[in-house]
Amino acid sequence: MILNGFVLINTCNLIKMNNKENFKCFNIKSLNFQHKILDASINIWTENIENPTIYDIVENKKYEFQGKYEVFFLEYHDETGNSLKNYSDRIGSAFYGLCIKIEQIELKLLIKGCVLSNYIIPRLQYSIYTTHLTLGKRIDKEFVRINLFDPEEDVNQIATVQEQKAYYNQWLKSIEGLPY
Repeated sequence: MILNGFVLINTCNLIKMNNKENFKCFNIKSLNFQHKILDASINIWTENIENPTIYDIVENKKYEFQGKYEVFFLEYHDETGNSLKNYSDRIGSAFYGLCIKIEQIELKLLIKGCVLSNYIIPRLQYSIYTTHLTLGKRIDKEFVRINLFDPEEDVNQIATVQEQKAYYNQWLKSIEGLPY
């Protein structure tokens, strides 16, 4: 892959840091509409930004903050040259926003964060973790945290953000009235 004039063997090995704090890179796989598996990576970092404006793609809302805020950035690159970025005040929103942008170019991320029954619940919004939701069953206090970027081999488990959100809402209804 060629990125900014550099030939990349592994996109996690060549990154300009600039003012990127808490930088992490995850090598992943994605699937294109022709069912070809692509090598890809997702970079994640934070930047302190003065008076940021955040566009939440998932909720279709705009937020304007006053003062200096820590903003989470996620950036996707693949071997075909696709490069997409999204940011938010929460990792969860930045992740789902990036996934929507990736869906728009007809790609699927083959990672646990895109599995239908996995969702970034509110208490995980500032982390790189998701959890598995089972209809009719509450989450235990010691629930299993799953890394968003861990590989998912079963393509049939991969869902769109809209499908994941619908499943999450279905799960919420399924636990109404259940004791804690």
